[in-house]
Amino acid sequence: MWVVLPVKAFDLAKQRLASALNDVQRRQLAMAMFNDVVSALKSTPEITNILVVSGDADVLALAAELDIHSLKEAAHCDSLNAAVTQALAYVADKGQTQAMVMHADLPLACSEQVSELCRAYRSGTVSLVTDASHDGSNVMICPLPLSFDLAYGADSFNKHRQHIEAAGIDLHVHKHDSLQLDVDRFDDVLALKSLCSGSPAMQTSSLLKNFYPYAAMSAQLLDDELLCDQQALQLAACDDASLLLDTAATLRDRGFHNTVTYSRKVFFPLTHLCRDVCHYCTFAQTPKFIAQAYMPVEQVLEEARAAAKLGCKEALFTLGEKPELRYETARSALKDMGFATTLEYVAHVAGQVLNETGILPHINAGCMTADELAMLKPVSASMGIMLESASTRLCEKGMPHYGSPDKDPAVRLQTLELAGQADIPFTTGILIGIGETRLERIESLLAIRDIHSRYGHIQEVIIQNFRAKENTKMAQAPEPDLHELLWTIAVARWIFGPAMSIQAPPNLSPGVLPQLIHAGINDWGGVSPVTPDFVNPEAPWPHVDNLAKESALAGKYLYERITVYPQYLQQPERYLHQNLHKHVLPLVDGAGLAREDDWLTGCSESLPEELSVTDSEPYVPVTDEVASILRAVSHGELLSEAQVAR
Repeated sequence: MWVVLPVKAFDLAKQRLASALNDVQRRQLAMAMFNDVVSALKSTPEITNILVVSGDADVLALAAELDIHSLKEAAHCDSLNAAVTQALAYVADKGQTQAMVMHADLPLACSEQVSELCRAYRSGTVSLVTDASHDGSNVMICPLPLSFDLAYGADSFNKHRQHIEAAGIDLHVHKHDSLQLDVDRFDDVLALKSLCSGSPAMQTSSLLKNFYPYAAMSAQLLDDELLCDQQALQLAACDDASLLLDTAATLRDRGFHNTVTYSRKVFFPLTHLCRDVCHYCTFAQTPKFIAQAYMPVEQVLEEARAAAKLGCKEALFTLGEKPELRYETARSALKDMGFATTLEYVAHVAGQVLNETGILPHINAGCMTADELAMLKPVSASMGIMLESASTRLCEKGMPHYGSPDKDPAVRLQTLELAGQADIPFTTGILIGIGETRLERIESLLAIRDIHSRYGHIQEVIIQNFRAKENTKMAQAPEPDLHELLWTIAVARWIFGPAMSIQAPPNLSPGVLPQLIHAGINDWGGVSPVTPDFVNPEAPWPHVDNLAKESALAGKYLYERITVYPQYLQQPERYLHQNLHKHVLPLVDGAGLAREDDWLTGCSESLPEELSVTDSEPYVPVTDEVASILRAVSHGELLSEAQVAR
């Protein structure tokens, strides 16, 4: 039996995969699949001749190299249907009474199923193999000369069936798994990657491993293997939201199951003075617009005591960077208080808050030296600095970080490096929507990952969306939309895998919090019942009860944590200064999360109210994994140890 293989120019093939594969990769994929199909046909005993029909010289040349027949499309052939009709007429002229038409993008095609299809064919009828969605025509055997109109294109199976029945020809539809997967969409690439192992598609399988389309990356991540930097950079062109988000959600659940956390905090803007002039910031002020250069320690302690009564366990210290290097007002105020630098004053105030209230300081003091980090470690349970972006382009004239020496990416990354060397639990992240590209976001995340891979001290990565503010140079700048935020969160989860805590501020995205969880976050960050978000004052914190309800809509339980993440509490001698042990450890339970009650195992006689289950408890959706375990129990199956632990 003759087989007709219509082949488009390799340079024009697979345009629908453009978001996942570049021009070279699409050409390579088309050629690899063509070679695998030809190899399968050559090893099928019933196939006597292969005829490639194409209008492309490179395709015809490759057919000659493979020692198979070729036919150049006639000038009037302006469609697939016309080209196949021409080829079938050519085969009929060779005295053939039947022929097979097969697409060249069926890389899983195997000689056994092609042979089975040939043997099942009955003269004078039409045999047809659909695609996986049952609307395409992947393989067809038809009588010659052709007596019905071909209908390749959208919904070709139904159209072919109508034409065949109208011609009075019997139609037999066959199902052959290896012949049903044609590669047109990204989902097809994902399926192909999972099925290629052990299949005859040797060239295609090898190619997928070499250039890592996004489906292959997803499969790799789900096999617990992180992406390399080169793979991660390829995500910049990926806009397959379904693949990105679904993979990120699976990874998130592997690392954090059905939990999402937050920290109950009090926010102290110790000084609004700053030597930098970021074009989007309203936190930083000049001396003439503020009543005092620094919050007095007495005011801080008063607010800290009130916060402690409301259950706050974190004191977030946020301040402008090194204002004393720019303003005489700052230098004079520090001198009057007996300090040489802002960071010396931060260390003093943080120590007072820690020792007098028990609230744990988390210090965001900007770029710091090794000595400054060492000075702050005894009085802070954790610290942080937002990288914002690793792009030096954003520091050029006309860009948002121009004129802000502390936003030099090299300086901020050096602080992250030094914190790692000092074993300080550290928070960092990126700010999206300030003029950076998707590629630059990925480069920023990779820079963070690189440092974390060497020290293991980055306890969370924040994805913060830019919010335009009045009276700034970027007041009219467009804010990133929800799609961009979800894309970035998902890509961060792809880059860091299941173990890293990824956070998005809930007050900056009201109304869509369950979507943020599905994109890959597992933490809401600090939420204050007593102080506003001084960096984004226009965005009030959500009430904790509402945050719990929003989390439940995504099938997650909201748990309070302290400013130090549980994994770092397992090594307190390494990550916490000994001065902090007596303050930190009594605040956490056995899982390393915040103690929210006085209940103690073996001592307390009744459960805390929040652990009591009543018939009126609201339904909370569970993950597919947990649902599967529950179904097993309901069917009387014995659970494995891993299932019980889950």
